[in-house]
Amino acid sequence: MDKIIKKIVAIDKKALKMREETEQIIKKNEKELREKLYKMEKDKMEKANKIAEEEYNRIITEGKKEVEKILKKGEKKYNAIDIAFSKKSSKLQSQVLEKIISENSKY
Repeated sequence: MDKIIKKIVAIDKKALKMREETEQIIKKNEKELREKLYKMEKDKMEKANKIAEEEYNRIITEGKKEVEKILKKGEKKYNAIDIAFSKKSSKLQSQVLEKIISENSKY
């Protein structure tokens, strides 16, 4: 009987030791998994930020190009208007001067 009790106690001790070891393994695995998950999330966030920054830069570059096109188009229109005004202005000035001279010569 004493032998049987000793065997039962030994089995219980082994079971308790195995349970403690299993719990330690589980805790270790949980910690490793949490660390891996954190690293994966961090990597995904960094990748998403990089993609977002690249897209932002692409949009800004396209916007700058569009602004440059608009400015050049506006400058061409301004120059055309300025040239047309200069041509008309000289002609109008001549006409006004002639009119003044002809009006003054009557008196």
